[in-house]
Amino acid sequence: MKNSIHGTIRPLIGILTLITLLPLCGCLNLEPVEDQTSFYVLSLKREAFVGEIQQRISIRSVELVDYLENSQIVQRAEGNEILYLPEHRWAGDLDMMIGMVIADEIEKLKGGTYVTVGESLNADYKIDLKVLNFDITNSGQSAASLEWAIVDASTRGVVNEGRTEAVVSGEENNPSGKVAALEAALRQITATIADSL
Repeated sequence: MKNSIHGTIRPLIGILTLITLLPLCGCLNLEPVEDQTSFYVLSLKREAFVGEIQQRISIRSVELVDYLENSQIVQRAEGNEILYLPEHRWAGDLDMMIGMVIADEIEKLKGGTYVTVGESLNADYKIDLKVLNFDITNSGQSAASLEWAIVDASTRGVVNEGRTEAVVSGEENNPSGKVAALEAALRQITATIADSL
C-alpha cells in the first residue's frame, strides 16, 4: 500500500511542477541579442622593404604583465584598481600586435634596417620587451610603459637597456581614439629604443 501511494504522488508532483512552470515560459524573451562587443587592432603601416639591408633586428620577445594577458582592453580605476572593458577587446594577440608596431616604427626611424618579430638566426641585434602597462588611465589618457633590452646577436651581450613610458591623450568618449592614442604612446617609446641602437 505504501508503494502505491508514493507511485501515485511522484507523477502528480511532476505534473503540478510542469503546470506551474509552463506559464513562466511565456515570460522568456527568446529573440537573439545583438553582440555589442567592439574589436580593435593596432594599425600596421608596414610597407615592402626596398633597398639594401644595412642591419637586421629581431623583436625576439614581447612579454606582457599578467593583467594584460586578456583580450579585454584595460582601464585604470582609482589607485591600484583596474577594470576590464568587456565590450572593448583586442582582435588578436596583443603581444604580437605590439611587436609588429615596434618593428614597423624602427624600420621607419632607422633607414636600411630590416626588423622581424620572433627569433631570427641572422639578426645583428635582438630586442626583448616587457610591457609593464598598456591601458587607459582613469583620466582618460592612454599610457604605455615598456622595459627593453637590446642584445648583440654575435656576443649575446646586452648593448643597451631601459624603461620608457609615454602618455598620450585620446579623443574623449571614443574607444577607437583611445586605442589610437595607445599606439601613439607605443610609437613614442619606440623612438627611444631606436635611438639606442
